[in-house]
Amino acid sequence: MVVTPLTLSSLALATLLVAALPFLLYRRLRRPLALEPRAAIAGIAVFALFAMVIERALNDYVLHRNEATAALLSHPFAFVVYGALIAGICEEVGRFIGMRLLMKRAAARAADKPAPYPQPRARTTARRLPTASGMAARKRGSSACWCRFSGSCSRCSKTAASSTAI
Repeated sequence: MVVTPLTLSSLALATLLVAALPFLLYRRLRRPLALEPRAAIAGIAVFALFAMVIERALNDYVLHRNEATAALLSHPFAFVVYGALIAGICEEVGRFIGMRLLMKRAAARAADKPAPYPQPRARTTARRLPTASGMAARKRGSSACWCRFSGSCSRCSKTAASSTAI
């Protein structure tokens, strides 16, 4: 059988394109989608291990080495059902294990970092809560108005109902 040079070069070009496509897509989409290199490498490794190695070894055993299952799977319908189930199980178990490892690492990393939201400042809490030094200043007759904390204020003539909003 003779294969033309055009066919060989087309197959080589298609192979290179298929091999380079994941790398090009990752490089193009990593910033807009905020992709992390660790997650991408973990996904590639999980797929390679579970779909290419474990599934292939399992198929080799079930379809060739075990004569009972090989005879059972010689029917097209049984073969399609087996192929769909084994592909789904191997890939989803691999994805579950990979995601679990990534989630454990993310949780461990998040425990080491400070909270991403701003912590309350002492200045804002001091305005809302009367302190011992503030009460002492009020007793001494300072000009500070504490109407937010008392029922009514003789200095600014506010009642508790009108001064609840801070």
